[in-house]
Amino acid sequence: MTTFEARRALGEMVEGLEPEHVDEVEEMLEEAEKEQAEQAQAQQAQQDDEQDDSDT
Repeated sequence: MTTFEARRALGEMVEGLEPEHVDEVEEMLEEAEKEQAEQAQAQQAQQDDEQDDSDT
């Protein structure tokens, strides 16, 4: 499940959950999104490096 899908699912269930649990899940989602962004940035940097190497 992607973080996008998880946020959508959480939004559908939020009324039946304890507010503390919602906060915990939102924190986990924020951390997962941060990690995904870092991974995407690292992957882009690697692709850029590979492109630079192939240009020379």
